[in-house]
Amino acid sequence: MQKHKKLQMKKTSSSINISADKLWDLLKDYHTVGTWIRNIDHSTGSGDTNFEGNPFAERTCHIAAAGYDIVKEKLNIFDPEKRQFGYIAFESLPGFVLHASNIWTVSEAGPNKSKLEMNISLKVKPLMGAILGGFMLKSFSKNIDEAFEDLTIFAETGNVSPAKAKANRKFEKTTKKKAA
Repeated sequence: MQKHKKLQMKKTSSSINISADKLWDLLKDYHTVGTWIRNIDHSTGSGDTNFEGNPFAERTCHIAAAGYDIVKEKLNIFDPEKRQFGYIAFESLPGFVLHASNIWTVSEAGPNKSKLEMNISLKVKPLMGAILGGFMLKSFSKNIDEAFEDLTIFAETGNVSPAKAKANRKFEKTTKKKAA
């Protein structure tokens, strides 16, 4: 009997109007995604890394999406030559998820143009994974599309997207209420 079901999804951004090297420079500090992704309130890095060119071994993302709070991830691939990094989520996953990983790869898309590809792999428990895995991938797909939109705006302008700015205001308001 199969002990897990494997689910995969690969998505590629539209063309982003900066060079692949500049996009890699922006993304290689993978712990800073909370700066520009609307569904991550904030993110931090921790732990010593074995990868030259990246200061942290782990990332903690404080998620602003239903059903999530904090997700912790460990860097397992970091290859500046390929403009690629990957990570494994290791904490705060839904109970039916046995393994979750993602590989980000930056590629040239023309002169001063680039693209980002995300390759997500999940191993889920057969029964619950069959029931909820498709829903989870659909949710990931929507969140990735939004992340690509946020990244494009941030990379091209240096400013967060209007959606991230709105999310930041909401997070600040919630944080102030909790502190009071």
